[in-house]
Amino acid sequence: IFLALFFIYCGGDGDDNGEETKIQGDKFNSGGSIGDLLIYTLDTNNLLYSYTIIESSFGLNGQSASGSLIANPDGTYSPTSDPKSHIILVKNKNQANVFIVGSAKVNSSDMYFAGVPQITTNYTPEEIEGVYNYISFECSDPVQNNQCTSGYGAYYGSFKLYADGTWDSCSDGDWGVNVACSDTASGTWSDNGNGTISVQIAGGTTIGTAMLVPSANGGKIIVVDLKDRPPDAGPGLFIGVKKTDLSGEDLSGAYKYVSTEGYYGTATVPDPAQSSDPNTYQIVDTDPNGQTTTKSGTITRNTPWNGWLKLDDVSSYSYALILPGEGVFLYLDPNDNTWIGMGGTP
Repeated sequence: IFLALFFIYCGGDGDDNGEETKIQGDKFNSGGSIGDLLIYTLDTNNLLYSYTIIESSFGLNGQSASGSLIANPDGTYSPTSDPKSHIILVKNKNQANVFIVGSAKVNSSDMYFAGVPQITTNYTPEEIEGVYNYISFECSDPVQNNQCTSGYGAYYGSFKLYADGTWDSCSDGDWGVNVACSDTASGTWSDNGNGTISVQIAGGTTIGTAMLVPSANGGKIIVVDLKDRPPDAGPGLFIGVKKTDLSGEDLSGAYKYVSTEGYYGTATVPDPAQSSDPNTYQIVDTDPNGQTTTKSGTITRNTPWNGWLKLDDVSSYSYALILPGEGVFLYLDPNDNTWIGMGGTP
């Protein structure tokens, strides 16, 4: 089926009372890793957050929570009740908010969320259309008794949104170009007029709700909340970024990320003006117990196709998506599809 989408969920340490605390801050249309559509509010001035779940594949419709935050020295935020969790507010080169990701404890479980700045009006087709590369994280089978009993898997590929309200997708391959797809799908999309887009599979069944950062020449970042999709697939989270030729782009930066295994870290790409080889990277990864590991290696651009980076270290490799100028960083290990990492430059 279409996008194996990668949404992450936000949790709280405060008033889980079904009524969102009205705080002043930036609102983000977001998706959760368990298949929830939510509105997340971040008040960085007063260090507060809140969220309300709008739709849920797990019976959590209408649930709200709020709480206070810790401002970390590295530019990220953590709920005061769970300092090991991190919320990353990604800013572009113009210091505008473009993306938010995070992790939190919800009912003693680690949950993840991702979102884009809230838009409350319609999009134009020109702001949406384009070719995107994606990473997703989804329940491998339909939900049973409000639970994902089969576990989650990570996937990648590409897709195209057309201005006429249709789409095509390509799993594990480059849409319409030169890398074969392991599976393809198609369908339609429709603008809901409130900053969200309904995504339908061929035949008319709605499989997800999309939110994006638009631009005059097509969308830049898209987040899709995948619904439970019996009989073939369960709910999940999907994140796509505009397909871009990275051959001549400046990729330097310190990209903060959270992973769906509870890890938090920083992936650093050196400034070409200060490095003899800008096609290198270093990742410092911290596990849930606070233990850190460091790995480094080389970057191969536009591999496995345009818009991707192959990160090689001594013993393995991973694939990453960086959207130049927007600060977004996503990655996964194509040989171990049990996790994804997401974040960017705070």
